[in-house]
Amino acid sequence: MTMTVPAPTSTSAVVRARVRERLDDLTEPQVSTTVRWVPGEPGGPLVRQEARVRLPGLLVQLAQGVAGSTAGQGSSGTKARPPGSLAGVDTLRAISLEAKLIAARVLGRMAADVTPGLQVVVRPRRLGDALAVIRRYLDDVDREQLLDIDAAVRRWWSHARIVTTWDRPPLRPHVPCPACRKRGDLRVVDQPLTMVCLGCGAAWDASTVAELEAVYRLAFADPIPDPPVESLHEERASA
Repeated sequence: MTMTVPAPTSTSAVVRARVRERLDDLTEPQVSTTVRWVPGEPGGPLVRQEARVRLPGLLVQLAQGVAGSTAGQGSSGTKARPPGSLAGVDTLRAISLEAKLIAARVLGRMAADVTPGLQVVVRPRRLGDALAVIRRYLDDVDREQLLDIDAAVRRWWSHARIVTTWDRPPLRPHVPCPACRKRGDLRVVDQPLTMVCLGCGAAWDASTVAELEAVYRLAFADPIPDPPVESLHEERASA
């Protein structure tokens, strides 16, 4: 299978723009276009109709799923557990912890730049504050820290999109994860191309095309054909 993806680029300006765009997806309301088929004229065929749906930011969707979940309660209750609620709990917790740590490192680096030798530890208590710090100082961090932030935001954005099923239901290729080698935990969406492992938490996008292409080749390769029946009979006869 031939997979077409944009050529990866790693200039700092492109990375910063990508991080900001994904932070917007995480925090700001988004408008999604869906297609549905509705009755046309009486007795006529169905008519294609596009509908624009306004969705809250991905983090709000995760929080809504967590608030409506039964995580931490006994299984004997009468309320059904919302699909994916436990995955939402884990995803939101992981994003919150990592964002606060990154924001603390950014603030510490900024303080040291202003006063050489100064060591401070300031860790935001709220996820929204941590994301605001990351966005505010995105232009001021060095190249190494920028790439760390880019990788972290890619994980948050990818997992949130798949756990909330913001896109179409993800593909589930039964192939080994490139990171942990476990089968069955990969989830892939194609617009834009993203893959995550629900087991180890790794995430990939079009900028890490080599791993994605390898998984696609394994998942969608033509199956090995069964041998002809005649050859099986010949093998048994010769044995």
